[in-house]
Amino acid sequence: MERLEIDNFIVIKKAHFDVKRINVLIGDNGSGKSLIGDLLYSFQMYLYIADRPKLYAACIKERMIDTYEHGLWRDDTRIKYSNGSFSVTIKPKESSVIEVEVQGAINGVVQTPDSFYPKEQGFEEALSEAHKDVFYHIEHPETGLFPTAQKKVVEKIAEFYNEGGSVLLTTHSPYILVALNNLIMAGNVARENPEKADEVHKIIPKDLWVYFSDVGAFTIENGCLALIAHPETRLIDGKKIDSVSRDMQKDFYNLQEIKIAHG
Repeated sequence: MERLEIDNFIVIKKAHFDVKRINVLIGDNGSGKSLIGDLLYSFQMYLYIADRPKLYAACIKERMIDTYEHGLWRDDTRIKYSNGSFSVTIKPKESSVIEVEVQGAINGVVQTPDSFYPKEQGFEEALSEAHKDVFYHIEHPETGLFPTAQKKVVEKIAEFYNEGGSVLLTTHSPYILVALNNLIMAGNVARENPEKADEVHKIIPKDLWVYFSDVGAFTIENGCLALIAHPETRLIDGKKIDSVSRDMQKDFYNLQEIKIAHG
């Protein structure tokens, strides 16, 4: 089990989550989505030397110091990454900026991280050609895309997932969540009703099905990570998807009432 815990670092007050095969972070600008992704990327990028804990700790410390200036580390800051029996904890230490403690080791093949922005050429080609041992970090895949095109991006991510890959994506778009929810629903229906699998396949092809247990979806509220993928419904919370639309509709109805009252 891979897990990341962040307490009291820059804009994040508390963000604890298990890393799944598909991870989605949705939230406002400056809420900390990219910070979470960057920290996870940093821990993952040195896993190839996790069988040498001292070297791993030295590399992580250097990257943290180079990336985040001294003043960002508070007395109560704590960051912990774990992967199975391997874990690394970062805490501030006045004399040397931060202290990095590593326990355990990882032996064998691990997923290596890679990242790109949707504006870069070769988005679909990159996922199509990516090896299953790559963990992709994707920033705002909806950028510059009409909703139907965003749906195709999510489907390409689902194909990559079904080939064995993993992703973390940050987004502002509820359309990304809607498209992913449809693929989760297809996986739910097919798993719960195996005899209906062929019917599900006619609507959503099998190589796009996503299983809820492989998905982590979160928003960030007041610096705290909040789960929006609920085990009870085995779907991403529709209220979170529709919240922006409801706020805009509320404004419209209020304006409409003023118009009627003064008509």
